[in-house]
Amino acid sequence: MTSKVFQLMNDPRDPEVILSSLSAQELSSLTDALYRNLDTPSPVPGTETWYELAIEEGIRRTTAAPAAGPQENAATPTQSAQELPVTTSAGTRDLSG
Repeated sequence: MTSKVFQLMNDPRDPEVILSSLSAQELSSLTDALYRNLDTPSPVPGTETWYELAIEEGIRRTTAAPAAGPQENAATPTQSAQELPVTTSAGTRDLSG
């Protein structure tokens, strides 16, 4: 694990306070680093708790109501996920038909 992860895990503040203050990119990087550490023969003690809290923070952020209205390409209440356009490296395709 990186020294930044060790610093965060040893910070005296509550982990939920720390995790909620991270940017989306920082949270993603931290979650990835914690997961990689858990996938070792001897994970650092406390990593599992931090990983679970990081996952919960990510879920909280994705299930929170959007602040600025509906997102582009988001499903409307009458539209299923199968009806959404799909963007690939070749461009956007409509898979509904």
